[in-house]
Amino acid sequence: MKQLEKWLAQPVLVREQPPRPTAVGKKLLGLYRRVRLLEQELVPELAADLGDKPLSVSLATNADSLATWLLPSLFPLLESKRVELDLIVDDEGRTIEKLKNGEVVGAISLEPQSIPGCVADYLGRVDYLCVASPSFIKRYFSQGVNRETLMKAPAVAYDQHDKMHQKFVNQHFNIMRGNILKHTVRSSEAFVKLAVAGVAYCLIPKLQIQEELESGASSN
Repeated sequence: MKQLEKWLAQPVLVREQPPRPTAVGKKLLGLYRRVRLLEQELVPELAADLGDKPLSVSLATNADSLATWLLPSLFPLLESKRVELDLIVDDEGRTIEKLKNGEVVGAISLEPQSIPGCVADYLGRVDYLCVASPSFIKRYFSQGVNRETLMKAPAVAYDQHDKMHQKFVNQHFNIMRGNILKHTVRSSEAFVKLAVAGVAYCLIPKLQIQEELESGASSN
């Protein structure tokens, strides 16, 4: 490590407990992971005795993708290849940063443009619905869904970086930040439970709430 820092003429590790990489160290980790990925694809073809080693792949994903379509799309790969997945969950607007700083080799992101050393592929779109249970609607929206009733009704956000709900109420109802009661729950599955239980209204992927809508447990 010291030799590497001497060669670079700058530190690559912050020596604290636990230690963490500097900005340069993160870039080196990113390079290392990409080289390892290429190596793990090539080496088994050159050395048969190494063919049983699993391929390690780190991906950054948002919670909603993980709760809906991502894992089913990966099942065929996981069944046919020896792959170790390391899934890192973050807001879809921030997953690209995980790729830029070298924490992962791929990311599901809102960013349409590729970054140096990577390619960007369009995966599709996810439609979101604003949903609540019948009991919640009766309690908070008996006079309709409008600016006044929304400012009294509890909502849910994923974390402090989740701007989706705020953009929704601001765009459609002119409600500014800080004027709504909002729970912070870092679980996509918990959004569904909160909505069905009548605790809050939420923006949820249509794929994730379809069964509850069909059964009448929630409405949009």
